[in-house]
Amino acid sequence: MRSAVQADAELIEAAKSIRVIGRGRVGVDNIDVRWQPAAASCDERSRASAVSVAELTLGLMIAMARHISRADQTTRAGKWEKKNLQGTELAGKTLGIIGLGRIGTETARRAHAFA
Repeated sequence: MRSAVQADAELIEAAKSIRVIGRGRVGVDNIDVRWQPAAASCDERSRASAVSVAELTLGLMIAMARHISRADQTTRAGKWEKKNLQGTELAGKTLGIIGLGRIGTETARRAHAFA
């Protein structure tokens, strides 16, 4: 379902043969998960997705700070550009997170390891 559609209790009740409520992005803010235990289980699965996204975010931050992609490319090309690939540490840096929903919160929680 799209973000603009609200799957409230009335809509879910009217859909007698519904088996799945699917959403193409993270979160269930437009699905009334309190209405039925089956819908509430969607909430737990979206939390697991937030963890995956947060971990990917931090992984990409490390890759950018340490020039991992460029190091891989140049090393495969037979070059060793150690001085150009030193990068920087994440420790002691300030991380700005816009929005502390599930993904932002999970990212902040994991980013504490770099403090």
